[in-house]
Amino acid sequence: MNAIRPPTFWFTRSLGTVAVALCALAVFAAPPEGRDRKSELGGDPGKLVATLVGVPNRNTFVIDYDGSFLFLGRHHGSTRDADGPTEPGLFVHSKKHRRWLEIREVSTRGAKFGKTQSTDPAEQERLSKLSVGWDFTSLASHPTVQLPLRTGGSISLPDRVDIDEKSNRYLLRFSSKLKIEPAETVLSLDRAELERAFEIATNTCELTPALKSRECESSPIHHRTGH
Repeated sequence: MNAIRPPTFWFTRSLGTVAVALCALAVFAAPPEGRDRKSELGGDPGKLVATLVGVPNRNTFVIDYDGSFLFLGRHHGSTRDADGPTEPGLFVHSKKHRRWLEIREVSTRGAKFGKTQSTDPAEQERLSKLSVGWDFTSLASHPTVQLPLRTGGSISLPDRVDIDEKSNRYLLRFSSKLKIEPAETVLSLDRAELERAFEIATNTCELTPALKSRECESSPIHHRTGH
């Protein structure tokens, strides 16, 4: 019998109504947890996939904190680390619920995908000097995209998070610090869906006595970045 794994949640928007589905907890011989969840997602637009996790406290950096949600990135680290490298990811902490979620997949609805190519000569010269190039434009044809974004030799996480007050959505901005519009990728995350994800995660922990793992421990923000 396999140990109970933290639950994964996915959220779909259909006909203007948000329908919430909760992935059943895996108790018996379940398939390994992987990042390719297309068979479960079904490719519906407006979807968020998030996993309840413990405190991500190694190889991390704060992206943004608006008083309600802390957005945190995690990079590989170094193979020379005593505890080994870490799996890159995007994490969100809820001040209200005092728990962490890893954002695994988001919708491409309304997204803008960038590439290291510009018609402006000065911008193109700067882009050509980067150690890694990217072209995420093909992702626009997919209903959802997995995070982090991946190039041929690296990963990409948001370097900035804005809030669109009109739509009540977080805008996840990738490579925005370059200040080169064609290179920037922008994904959006519905604030209400994020809040709902935390509510379901909290309810699951409270109603599932067997899930007394580090993922369900109440965690205020006392975050230490770096190693």
